[in-house]
Amino acid sequence: CPRSAAKLLAELVTKPLEPKLDNIQIKTVPAKIIVPAFLINPLPLSHVPIFKPIGIDQWQPISALFTGILAKEVITSSMMVMFHTSSKAFLIASLGQFMTPLSAYTLLIFILLYAPCFATLATIKQETGSTKWMLYSVASSLVVAYGLAFIIFQVGRLFIG
Repeated sequence: CPRSAAKLLAELVTKPLEPKLDNIQIKTVPAKIIVPAFLINPLPLSHVPIFKPIGIDQWQPISALFTGILAKEVITSSMMVMFHTSSKAFLIASLGQFMTPLSAYTLLIFILLYAPCFATLATIKQETGSTKWMLYSVASSLVVAYGLAFIIFQVGRLFIG
C-alpha cells in the first residue's frame, strides 16, 4: 500500500485539515485558590494598629502592601487572592464591605507614595553606591505616604463623619 500512503500524504499536503468540533463541549471552571489566613496574616495582623489611623483596619490590604514592595502592580492580584475573588469587579465589591470611600482613597494615596519597588531600590543603590541612600528613599517615602494619608483620613473624617 505504498501507493495509497503516498496518495494520502499528497491529500494532506494539498488540503488543510478541517477539525470537526461539533460534538465537543468545552467548559471552563474558574480556579479558586484558598490561602489559609494563618499563613499570611500574622505579620499584617500585628500592624493593624499602625494602619488604623489612616483607615486601614483589615489585614488583607496590609498584606498586599507588603507584596507591593516587590512591584506595585502585584497589589491588586494579591488582594484578589486574599479576598478569594476572581475579578476586579468582585474585589471592588468585597472592599466595599470593609472600607469606606474615604479609607479606600487614603489606601490609594498610601500605595502611590510608599516605598519604591525592589528594582528602583536596586537602581538607587547601584547608582549612588550607597545603601544609606536606598534606605533613606524607603524611609522618606514611608513617612511622606503615611503622613499624607493620615492628614487626608483625619481631615476627611471631620467632614464626612
